[in-house]
Amino acid sequence: MEGLGWIGPLLGVALLGGLGFLWWQRRGGTAASSGGAPLGRNERFAPAAALSAAEMELLDYLVRAFPRRAVLFRVALSNLVSVRRADNRVATQQRLAEHRVDYVVCNRDGRPVYAFELDALHDNADEAEHDAREKHRVLKSAGIRLIRLTRSTRDLPDPNDFRRHVRS
Repeated sequence: MEGLGWIGPLLGVALLGGLGFLWWQRRGGTAASSGGAPLGRNERFAPAAALSAAEMELLDYLVRAFPRRAVLFRVALSNLVSVRRADNRVATQQRLAEHRVDYVVCNRDGRPVYAFELDALHDNADEAEHDAREKHRVLKSAGIRLIRLTRSTRDLPDPNDFRRHVRS
């Protein structure tokens, strides 16, 4: 037992280090901890396209198909569903945050009703299939219908007919 006299000072140092780290995080850390140096006054920026032409075309189509409803683009599953039950709630929530659906149509209360995946936006067909199966399982559990679209909007029916078909 006499050889263990170093544990007390070691625990004290660890405690002080932990408290110091918490204080540092609360005050915001340094510029390097938030991704690098702060933006300079002389830096200038130009707008970039947030959506491709195909993405914009489908967004416009869905807005016409679901008038007076919010149509959202690239939404994380963690913003659409909440975890009711999981073995590891934190890991499940993080996994949901990693997955996105291409489009979401919400009801008047802002709750998601339909989620759309446009397969043409994905590079790998097998990856798109696996991703869609996992999303389908999650969304179905929450009562949100996932609809996969494999074609461009020119192959889709009139927006009003599409809405009626989706609702039936």
